[in-house]
Order: sequence, then C-alpha cells, then structure tokens
Amino acid sequence: MPLKVAILGGVGPGSGLATALMTALSEQYKVVGLTRSLKTIHALESRMTERTSVTLVQADLLDATAVSTLVERIEAEVGQIAVYIHLAGSITLKSFLDTTDAEMASSIEVNCLSATAISRAILEKMLPRNQGTLIFSGATASLRGGPRGAAFAAGKFALRGFAQALAREFGPQGIHVAHVVIDGMIAGPRAEDRFHAAPEQCIAPADLARCYLDLIEQPRSAWSQELDVRPWNEKF
Repeated sequence: MPLKVAILGGVGPGSGLATALMTALSEQYKVVGLTRSLKTIHALESRMTERTSVTLVQADLLDATAVSTLVERIEAEVGQIAVYIHLAGSITLKSFLDTTDAEMASSIEVNCLSATAISRAILEKMLPRNQGTLIFSGATASLRGGPRGAAFAAGKFALRGFAQALAREFGPQGIHVAHVVIDGMIAGPRAEDRFHAAPEQCIAPADLARCYLDLIEQPRSAWSQELDVRPWNEKF
C-alpha cells in the first residue's frame, strides 16, 4: 500500500518537536515540512539525510493563494494528504503597556491566522474521502493569560477556539481535529538559551511526538479533541 502524506506546517529553525515528528511519521507517511526560511530547510536537511520520505518546502502560510496551489501540487505529485500538524508559533513576552498594536497583530497572525488558509485547502481534499486528521499545537497560554503574555495568549486562545470550531463542524464528516496544549517547555536550545531550563525540566521532543502519533492513531469511536501534555514536575 502506498504511503499517504503528513504535512507539518510552520516548522521553525530550532524545532526539536518538528524533527522528532518527521522521524516518527516518516515510518508510515511521506512527510512534507513547510517553513518560511531556506535557512531552516538547510539546517533540518542536515539532520534528516537518511529520511528519504521527508521533503522540506519553503512556504508562507499567510499567503492563501500560494498555500492552495501548494496543497494541489502535493496531492498531485506526492500523494493523498492524511495528516496535517500545525506547529507555527511565536512567543512575545513583555508588558502589555510596552506591547505595540503591530506586535499584537503579529502574534495573532503567526499563532492563529497562519492555520486558516492551509486548513481550508486540506479540508477540501479530506472531506470527499471522509477521513483525515488535523492537529493544532497550543501552549499554556491557550488556557490562561499570564503576566507579560497578552500578545501570546491572544494568539493561542484564538487557535484553540479555531480548533474547537473545526472539530465540531467536521468531526461528524469523518475528520479528526485535535488541539494539543503543550504545558511546559520542549527540551532544546531555545529552552536552554532563552529560559535557562535544564532538559530534565522539559518535555522530551520524541516523547511529545509520540503523543501526536497516539492522537493520529485513535479509532474514530474514541477521539480526543484536546490533549494536555506537561513534564512530571510542572505545576498546573
């Protein structure tokens, strides 16, 4: 049986989760990773040289026309899209009084609006088949806004609501839509450099990727719409 396609949208340059997902998914799917940066493509290709079923493509998720064309090309040249995982995100942490309107708008764009055009294009392919999985990646800020987190929470709250709306509209038509609340830092250079977090305080990327695969593999009689994940020592 030919492999189906899993797309990762919004792959970042230091995303250990994206790398872990590519590795895990490539055993069952042809994986397409979408990123805005050629630099990210070069960095990830150096880690994925032995994964022939992984393709990295430069794409701006906010360009609806380009996204629609890209989805058409993937379906025509790579295969049927069975899974979409949205990873795009941007963290703005500063006092609200110091946060500009442009920064608020950018956070909502990157954290939520980046998901709309590609979700629409992919749903149009999945619906005639009455099957498929869309997973959106949230954060602690999806559930509660914290000090200095107005911009981040605005974007992540919006994404969570968007995922809920899609789940209720398209679940009865065979499309599994889930939202993952990543309640903790993911181990990697950003957690260490920006937040000074030791690996044992963080979520291991491979373990988090396993949670995503569990969602994908859920039978339709027992779907989860939301999954919250945190390291054992995280307070909540």
